[in-house]
Amino acid sequence: MTGEGGIDEGDRQASPEVIAFIDFARSTLGEEIGDVRASDRLTESAVCLVASEHGPDRQLEKLPQGAGRLQTASKPILEINALNERVKAIALLDDLAFREDAAWLLLDEARILDGDKPANPRAFADRQARLFALAIGQGK
Repeated sequence: MTGEGGIDEGDRQASPEVIAFIDFARSTLGEEIGDVRASDRLTESAVCLVASEHGPDRQLEKLPQGAGRLQTASKPILEINALNERVKAIALLDDLAFREDAAWLLLDEARILDGDKPANPRAFADRQARLFALAIGQGK
């Protein structure tokens, strides 16, 4: 899904619930990322981070940033695999707090897969603890 409301290849395969979740993730994650869209490149992973069409390559940008020469990096695009079973299951849930946690956890998962760490490790740990509590029946 594109930020301007256009339809891309990933959207043609996405259910209406997944498209709604992608829109929800876009509004939830706000200024942390450049956009959220359905991926047409992912086959197994749920998420990945990519550079914007007009931004620098993500790996090349990390070089000066790692050396302390780049203070602010460009905002990546979070691509979500609309056909991933976990994503489809999340999209069907109505629990707003869970959906918010899921959007942030997917972003942090993409960061970790990209070789980074979560932007806020404490918030990541809290979200993960809430998810585990739900999974073992101790959540709300």
